[in-house]
Amino acid sequence: MRQHCLWALWAQVPPRTVFTEKTISELFDGMTAFRDPAQIRRSLIEDGLLERNRDGSRYVRREARPDATAQAVIREVLRRRSANPTVPERTSSLYGL
Repeated sequence: MRQHCLWALWAQVPPRTVFTEKTISELFDGMTAFRDPAQIRRSLIEDGLLERNRDGSRYVRREARPDATAQAVIREVLRRRSANPTVPERTSSLYGL
């Protein structure tokens, strides 16, 4: 389950974009109801979905192919977000939208 949730977050990180720690943290804060972007970053790095340079100043999404279940979770999360465009991102995550 954890892995599939991480895939849903990974899918919302723009590919081939370099982020600072601050900007990637802000991105994750906007996607989730809890405020622990450091844990999200660590988990994505541990699972090979995000990479960072040695000093932690640069983050980039690693390209990978999610399995069928993760693809279904990603589709559903994106569908719910697009179906509720007026709901702020942080609020939408509180209500599972």
